[in-house]
Amino acid sequence: MASELFSFRLSGSELEWLKTQQDEGETLNLTAKRLLLSLMNSTVDTPVDTPVDTRVDTTVDTQAIKAEIKEEILEIIEVIIKPIKEALVEDREKLERVANTVNDLVEKTTDNNQPYTPVNTSVDIKTNTEQANLQSKTVEQLRRMAKQLGITYTTRTKKPELISMISARKSSKNL
Repeated sequence: MASELFSFRLSGSELEWLKTQQDEGETLNLTAKRLLLSLMNSTVDTPVDTPVDTRVDTTVDTQAIKAEIKEEILEIIEVIIKPIKEALVEDREKLERVANTVNDLVEKTTDNNQPYTPVNTSVDIKTNTEQANLQSKTVEQLRRMAKQLGITYTTRTKKPELISMISARKSSKNL
């Protein structure tokens, strides 16, 4: 007894109709076979409009697909990594600027090996005006200024003495 393999495709409403004809646990192939066999006693008036072209090459080039997927993944990674690279370059430049500033400060040390601390002093301010400005400062602010100027003081040094020492130091630097 000869047998033949039948192969055809269904889509859209035809596929949905076939699914509605399925018995429980039955595959779509078995459903189609059952329906076809049940029609053998009657005539079939519906023409088949989806022929299968056996000449179509169904070989899949997996290497080409892998290459395309790899290319797409690399593009996605580049999109993700680009801002990270830019941020790292920017951070590196900032770190280099900070390192250069620190190196400059280390090179500019005073005679007693204390790190150089830049102090904002104005050459054009008269001593009286400067003393008035110093009067508005707290003792703690004056102590910080004295420390920046390299002035030695004790915790018992009073505000007027700090003002006098700071003014004298600033005026000697302005000469």
